Formats: sequence, C-alpha cells, structure tokens
Amino acid sequence: MKCVIPGPNVKVLARAIHALCRIGDELYVEPEPAKLSFRAVSASKSAYASFSFSESFFSYYNYEQTKSQEEDVTCKVSMKSCVAVFRSPTHLDKQVEACQIRLEPDGVKLIFEFHCHHGIIKTHYLPIIECETLEAVYSKDMVPNRLVVQPKLLTFAVMNFQANTLELTLVVTPQKMQLRNYAEDENEMKKTVRTELCLEPGEFDHYSIGVDTSVTFCLREFRALLLFAEAVNLPVAASFETGGRPIVFVVKNAPTFESNFVFATLMPMANNQLNTSQQSYETVPHTSRAKTGTSTKNCDTAHTACKRILSPIHATENSIHTPAAGPSRRCNSSKEHGSQSMTENVSELLPRLRMQEDCVQDNGNTRDAENTAGEDAVPGTPPLPAAKKARYIFSRCFEATFNSQMLPGYDEVLAEDSDDESNKRT
Repeated sequence: MKCVIPGPNVKVLARAIHALCRIGDELYVEPEPAKLSFRAVSASKSAYASFSFSESFFSYYNYEQTKSQEEDVTCKVSMKSCVAVFRSPTHLDKQVEACQIRLEPDGVKLIFEFHCHHGIIKTHYLPIIECETLEAVYSKDMVPNRLVVQPKLLTFAVMNFQANTLELTLVVTPQKMQLRNYAEDENEMKKTVRTELCLEPGEFDHYSIGVDTSVTFCLREFRALLLFAEAVNLPVAASFETGGRPIVFVVKNAPTFESNFVFATLMPMANNQLNTSQQSYETVPHTSRAKTGTSTKNCDTAHTACKRILSPIHATENSIHTPAAGPSRRCNSSKEHGSQSMTENVSELLPRLRMQEDCVQDNGNTRDAENTAGEDAVPGTPPLPAAKKARYIFSRCFEATFNSQMLPGYDEVLAEDSDDESNKRT
C-alpha cells in the first residue's frame, strides 16, 4: 500500500491520530482497496473509534494485493510513537507540503515520509507490533433516538463539568435533553458537586426521540470526540437506544472521510444499586435499636428475678408476725424461738439482697448507657471503658477538701516574725 496526502489534509489526519490516542494505546492501520482506516480500542473494551479515509482524501492512493494474499494487509503500531510523528497538528500544515505512507505486504515497519518546505524530507519508521484485524459490531440504522448537534454547543456544555468527572449521563425526552454527572451511590453524591444542564430541541440541528431513556458513558472519550469535531468544524450525530446498549457518535465529511465513536453504556440496574445502598444505609439505626431493646429486656428480666427472690422472704416475714394458736406452751415457745431465728436470718439476708438489687440496677444502667453511646458511635471505634474505672478516677472529687489546720503541730511557732522597719528606727 502506498498513498500521498496533500498538505491541508495532513492536519486532519494529525487531528484524527490525536483523537485516537485518547481512546487506546495501540493504533490499528487497515488499508483496503477503496479506503484507509485507522482504529483504536480502549483497554477495558468500553470505547472504540474508527477513522476511514476514502480515495478522494488522498492525492495518490495505490493498494496492491498479491495473489497469495487472501485477506487485506493489516498492522498494529504503538500509539505513543505515532503521536510523536504527528506532533503539533495546529502548525503541521504550514510546514509539510505532502505526507507519504507506505506499508509493504511482508514488511516489518510502517513508513511515514514528510515532504517539508525547502526540500526537507523527514522519514519515520514505526515497527509493526503484530498483524491483526480489529472490528466492532454495532448498528446505527435501526435505533429510535437520533440527534445532530454542533460541537461548540456540546463543548460549552461539557466545560461546566469538573475535570475529574468520569461518566456523563444523557437523559432524553421529546421535550428536552439533560446532561448530568453520574454518581454511583448516595455517599458519592454527598461528596461531589452535582451538575445538570438542560438543552431544548431548538438548539439541535435534528432532534428525534422515539423512546424516553437515559444513557451513561465515559466522559474522557467523549471529550476526544468533541475536540476533533470542533477542529474540523463538523456536526456530531448521535444514535442510541437505551441504557446497556452502545451509543454511536458519527462525524463525517462526505465523501472524503468518516469517523465513528462507539461507547459502552451502563445497564439500568445501576439505579437499583443506588436504591439498595439507601436501604442498607437506613437499616443500620434499626439494628442498633434492636440491640438496645434486647439489653433493656435483659435488665427487666434481672429486676423481675430480684423481685421474685424478695417476694417469698416478705411472705415469710408476714407469716412470722402472725401469731399461731396452739394448745401447748412448749409448741408456742418453740415457734417463738424459730420465729426469732428466722427474723434474724431475714434481717441478715435483706441487706445482701438489696445490695444485689442495686448491683443489678447499676449493671442495667451501665448497659443502657453503653447501648445509647453505641447508637451514636462511629463503626470501628474501641469499646467504652468500664464504669468502675470511671468511678475510681472521679472518686477523689467527692472527698472532703484538704484543711491545713487539721495537721498536728499547726499552732506551734518554729520561727518568730521579724521586726518591722518602723520598730528598728525607733
């Protein structure tokens, strides 16, 4: 294959190469009998771009295919080395008169030869990495939604989004089109600046929406498309269906060249993920409340058990004070002796049980305080210290204030006061 590009068209080819370098790291060159194509694909396979230049784009185009060749000659070169060849595309047309591209059928290098002013010739040899064909399967004919807009309008709209914005969402209806930055979950929405623009159908060259939908795609590759379209001053045509199906942008100047940018879009299930994250976020306080309710039930159970322990003892006290009638004094004396011993045991047991009840109440209050603090605590915080440690630290606060007059020997004078200066003068 051998072709010659005139000086004014060299600038268009350079713009195309710089647009492709924003898509992928490798450049696919595929010559055909009637056109020459340059293609690139992203590493994640989410973006694809293709530039096809017809014979009318070249001042000379010769495609030779030998009989032994069953398929077209294709090659793949490094994108970084190709960008270095077409450096500074703005001033390239003022320095270069013509550019010649050569690719031999069994060659190992892709040759770019620039014929500059004053008879200077610059030759660049790009090593071929491997020979393979790159082709994307997509359709832009049977789609319900079509848009045609000038690139300056979209460039002005995209300028309102921050530089670190990764995805852009298009929401289209027959009445308007909205552009907004995409947020994956609710936490990201709170941290980032939300930007939304609205465009009316009158601002488009062609606006046809058959299905209301929203599509989300990468903004970085979309900026590369706008840079090329604005440089060549050609409108951008978009064809798409719904989320999850590819969106196709076309910039063409018939019959010389045509460029196609195909971007993958997010599935509509991404909206369900946002709802799921909101539900999981809302269930966290309910879980902590359920735990608090469990601790409260345990405290109530402890108080009930303490009352059950005290209730038979009080019943015994009532039965003791009630006089029992009997025929014999001996029985009465034995009953009185037993009642005295039982009252003594009860009097000894009551303080202990009351202390146990106080301990149960303190433990219940401590658990309630811990659970209340646990509701407001950030996940991952260390547990609260024990209540006994806090009491030990603040126990000195409730002691009597130190008084120096209570020390022994406070009234004893070890050294008398010195005389005043007035006494010395006299």
